[in-house]
This record gives sequence, structure tokens and C-alpha cells, in this order.
Amino acid sequence: PDRAFPLIVALHGGYSHGRDFIWAWIREARSRGFVLLAPTSQAITWSITNVEHDGKLLEHHLKDIFSRIHIDRSRILFTGMSDGGTFALELAFSGMIACDTVAPVACALPPVDLQNAKGKCIFWVHGAQDWIFPAGRALLIPPKLVREKWTSLSVCFLE
Repeated sequence: PDRAFPLIVALHGGYSHGRDFIWAWIREARSRGFVLLAPTSQAITWSITNVEHDGKLLEHHLKDIFSRIHIDRSRILFTGMSDGGTFALELAFSGMIACDTVAPVACALPPVDLQNAKGKCIFWVHGAQDWIFPAGRALLIPPKLVREKWTSLSVCFLE
């Protein structure tokens, strides 16, 4: 109870499951001492067009963790791969869940109001050869966020 732990919420991609995605993070969580939550969407992918559908279940999971583990609320990272990254961005921009730091990977920007990006810290990673969400689409969005200086944004394209 004397130590507040950081929390990473890792969201799987479409047609996947939290129990599969947790293995991408478990070694880092153990060696670096953070709490890891890898939930599973209620359908084959996250409810990108209706954030409340999966968002309410995620809220429930977070409340459960907060009731059992002392979490440093200023050190919570939402991340996800593909649809999980898109949903992490949607959660951050919807305001439904307090989410100021997001690290989406290989995803697309959901249909959100970019005004809600104010104050967010985003580290967006994308593969230059991504054929599902082409890098060209990802390149269209970050300049809007940087130009307005609403947020701290870093974009990394990997070959």
C-alpha cells in the first residue's frame, strides 16, 4: 500500500483476445514493476463506433483494479495494436475514461473530435509497410494535432 504502481492497459487487435496479447507485455511488466491490464473486447474487435459498449466494461475492470491495487493515476498508459490502438485513441479523445497518455501501434484514427486531443501525450508507432492501415493514412492526422499544439505527439515509422 505504500507504493503506487504505474498501469498499462494493453488492447488487442481485431480477431484477437486479451489472453493472447498479454504475452507481448508480461515480461516487461514483471521486470519493470508495473501493473498490466489486457482486457478482451466483447465482440470480435473493439466497439470503435460506439465507445461506450466496450468502454463501460473497461471502466468496470479499472474500478476493480483501483480497489485492489494502489495505482499511480498520473502514470497510466493506454496502448493497443491495430484496432486496439484505434480504440485506445478513441478512449483518450472521448473523455469517457481518464486517459492522457496513449501509445497506439499500427492503427487508424477513429472518427473523433480532434478538439478532445488537447493535453494528451501520444506516441504513435506505425509500420511503413502496413497493408491493413497504410502509413499514408496515419501521416494525414498527426500534422493536425501538432499544428494546433494541443498535445505532445511523437510519430515513429518503422521499416
